Amino acid sequence: MADAVLEDENNVYYPGLVKRIESGDIQLIDVRGKEEALGQGLIPKSFNLPFGELKDALNLSDDEFKSKYGQCKPSKTDTNIVFHCGIGKRSIKALAVARAEGYSLAKNFPGGYKEWAEETKK
Repeated sequence: MADAVLEDENNVYYPGLVKRIESGDIQLIDVRGKEEALGQGLIPKSFNLPFGELKDALNLSDDEFKSKYGQCKPSKTDTNIVFHCGIGKRSIKALAVARAEGYSLAKNFPGGYKEWAEETKK
């Protein structure tokens, strides 16, 4: 794993995700639907913010965001925002939405929960 790519400009790959989770330096946003996330499970340190709510959520006040999602609202300058979904399709769309809203340093975990589940079963 020493030679594994941890991340690039747009993505955090599995080894990098593990490293960020272990260090606590991550705001991991699960953009799957609530039922899907609850049914499949959550990646540690993640919180659920369904894709359909993302744009509006990013425009809430800090207090409204905290009240609705139980988390502090990410800042547009945070370097530790990572989106994920089931297999990487919604999270890449979430990344585009976030970047359009000014979260230019956010990243995507392209493997999604599927890769997480497969890797953690090994």
